[in-house]
Amino acid sequence: MPAIFIAARQKRLIDERMSSGALVQRMRGHLFAAGLRELFALSLETLAPEDMVRNCAWFEQAMDTTRVTRRQRALYATFGGLLDNFLKDELGIDPDEPHNGLGMALEELNKRTHVRPGTLMEAPAKIEAFAERVIRALNDVF
Repeated sequence: MPAIFIAARQKRLIDERMSSGALVQRMRGHLFAAGLRELFALSLETLAPEDMVRNCAWFEQAMDTTRVTRRQRALYATFGGLLDNFLKDELGIDPDEPHNGLGMALEELNKRTHVRPGTLMEAPAKIEAFAERVIRALNDVF
């Protein structure tokens, strides 16, 4: 993308006055994504402390991090330390079902948190659809 286009787009964003509400309106999807992502991370840290997750029989350290992943925290928050076989055989619960949309929701929140030329959401209908998809996926975990 030509630098002049990027500079012009950034200038337009900067020039819009907060008092007019135009910038807030244009940025509301991204502000929503950033806020919800942080709320979700805080909720998982509260419901699934790192030491509790690490003590689960199913826990395996992810190769790309030294910390517990969000997915592992979500599994713990949903099912505690119960093993997949117990959930399936004894309780008749598919352990993957509540988390099918979680990966998509977290990817989309991560993408929409940052304002870049390929991620800018301005259309109210797109923002509403995004919010509904993410809330539905996160609601499945809780």
